Amino acid sequence: MAKAQNMALPGALLGGAWLLVGIQVIVGVALSGKYKPTLEAAHASVAALERTAGWGYVAAFHYWASAFTILALVAAILAMLLGGNVRKETKWLWWTALALAGLVIAIQATGNALPASQHDVRTVNIEAGIAGGVPKVGAALRAAVLGGDSFAQSTLDRWYSLHRFVLPLLILVTTLAGLWASKKVSLKIHPLGAILPAVLALIAAAVFGLPLGGQATAADFNASGANPMWYVYPNHALLMLFGRFAPSAQWVGAILLPVLGGLVLAALPLFSKDGRLGKWIGMTGILLVSIACLMAGTPVQSPIAEASATQEPEVDNRDFGPVDTALVGKGQQLFDRENCMNCHKVGDRGKATIGPNLAGVGKRHADPQWYVEMLQDPPSKGRTTMPAFDDLQQEELRALAEYLRSLKD
Repeated sequence: MAKAQNMALPGALLGGAWLLVGIQVIVGVALSGKYKPTLEAAHASVAALERTAGWGYVAAFHYWASAFTILALVAAILAMLLGGNVRKETKWLWWTALALAGLVIAIQATGNALPASQHDVRTVNIEAGIAGGVPKVGAALRAAVLGGDSFAQSTLDRWYSLHRFVLPLLILVTTLAGLWASKKVSLKIHPLGAILPAVLALIAAAVFGLPLGGQATAADFNASGANPMWYVYPNHALLMLFGRFAPSAQWVGAILLPVLGGLVLAALPLFSKDGRLGKWIGMTGILLVSIACLMAGTPVQSPIAEASATQEPEVDNRDFGPVDTALVGKGQQLFDRENCMNCHKVGDRGKATIGPNLAGVGKRHADPQWYVEMLQDPPSKGRTTMPAFDDLQQEELRALAEYLRSLKD
């Protein structure tokens, strides 16, 4: 039987993650009886939990325990990489750690959608838009994420089923496989180190509670302005990086590169006899992802206080005068020249599924200056994944603004 070498830190971190997984299953089952999975009642049911002293703490612990499980698994993976412990004899332990990290991130993402807050709903729309950018299959992937054309009850049903049934089963199976793999390499787990993530989750739940933003409204069901959560920020950073080359390439950074990176990591133990290849890949990966994150320029959504998104009127009735028909024509030419149709449809025109359909946008925003400011700095108007058009001249921006505000139907 092979023995793990210098695995004290990964052992403690993996043990902490496995312990939290077991606790989370029990807590999740208890909380499921208090949650109402309908658009009308979801937010109210979570808010009622938050107001109840005992259940509020349980719900807060459920939230924070998920976060610390992710942190423990990511730290364990990095410790194995940088410690030279990704080798053939540890392949099963490595594979289960990778798989469990992916599954726990997935269950965190699906769980964050269940309160149906403004940020939750808008985040799902962003994820659907990213999926919609995948060539050939984007429309089908977008529909799979949303369970239809837009965020609705079918979306909540789909995400709740994944969170309550499918992902917990996969996580339990993967955790059991990890425990089996740990015995194959005689991995020793220090009890005090293993309980540390759970203790930190208990403390965070007591100090910070459960962050819950405002309830989503009809306007949020088609909105996509939300800051990324910390655990997907590397994906967001890569999305923004590739979006600078072409908005339609955002899926390469957000989906394709992480998938390819995961496959490379999974293949490592088959090609690394002494662990040095893992060290090199680990350090290179940390450097490149850090650079991408620094370049992204988008604020991270605070894990301790979910701020309500700025609500925009469904219809802006202010009078800014008639549209300039001459500028409308120039604006439409610019709209096509800047390849805006790669992301947006306009009514029945186009097939893009990345950004929202712009039909009727002129009713929602009548102020031409609003469009100018949004095109120059999209995040300032809540468009966190939209590229800036700050290289356009003011007259070009004004022409685009006139075209967009002319889209009344």
